[in-house]
Amino acid sequence: MVKRLVRLAEHVFRLALPYGDGTVNSYLFEGQRGYTVMDTGVHDESTQREWLQLLEGGLQIEKVIITHMHPDHIGLALWFQQELGIPVICSQHTVDLMKRYEVHTKQELSDAHAPYAFNRKYDGPELSERQFYRFMGSIQLEPDEVYRNHDRIMLGDEEYEALWTPGHAPDHYCFWHQPSGLLIAADMMFADTAPVVPFWMEEDGNPLSDYFRSLDLIESYPAELVLPGHDHVIHDLGQRARDIRNGHHFRMQQILGHLVHGPRTAGELCIDIYGSDRPVTQELLEFYTSLARLIYLQEEGFVETDERDGKVYFQRK
Repeated sequence: MVKRLVRLAEHVFRLALPYGDGTVNSYLFEGQRGYTVMDTGVHDESTQREWLQLLEGGLQIEKVIITHMHPDHIGLALWFQQELGIPVICSQHTVDLMKRYEVHTKQELSDAHAPYAFNRKYDGPELSERQFYRFMGSIQLEPDEVYRNHDRIMLGDEEYEALWTPGHAPDHYCFWHQPSGLLIAADMMFADTAPVVPFWMEEDGNPLSDYFRSLDLIESYPAELVLPGHDHVIHDLGQRARDIRNGHHFRMQQILGHLVHGPRTAGELCIDIYGSDRPVTQELLEFYTSLARLIYLQEEGFVETDERDGKVYFQRK
């Protein structure tokens, strides 16, 4: 077995790939016809080198499965498909999301400097539509196959159930293996931090409500081992889910506390809570996450909105 692959369970291995200052987990499932790869890592030269070294060392890959469309998970899918000739499989939700992003991307190409109106409306960091879609890392591919909610798919030689778990992303999926009690959580939860649950655009609906329902769903499975998209493995699914929920509710209490002083935009609330001196990527993620919490509080009847001078203000009911 290749040294950089870490065995986590029978026929299941982790490959930690470079991603910013940390790593993203790709999982490999051993089978008679080769390995099934779950998520590819980002599209960059260092990640490609990792995969090429494994292939040159004799690793045989049967197919690639994508859990969701974020660039650290789907980034090299086209490379696997077009350069290596390896089939790529993603969900119907991912196909639908790619089509949605394609429409937006074609619209923004007509004016490279057009501001992203969504951010202006909610008083977020200034960026153009082109910058936003680059930040999102949107990709277009034609998968060789698609899977849907509750489909049974083969990872290696074992059958797993696909579980649609929106929230972190509209197309996010987990995978459940009943015989071993193994849950592939992808970005539904991490061992030490909480996944981002963002409100990127109006079509997103209420992503935090979706996320809480997805947490309820995966908690209903008696998982003994949980494999996340980042960080190390999780052994206590229930406790980790409770910790993540509590973190979101703590932040929402902070938001309500600041709204006692009067209406605030989402951008103003981010500065109130996180401060003003932050790296751009962190600022964007905190803004979109705070918006998701505000939308959740609005749907739950705790806050209401008022639009003035083209900006949305939130206030306590």
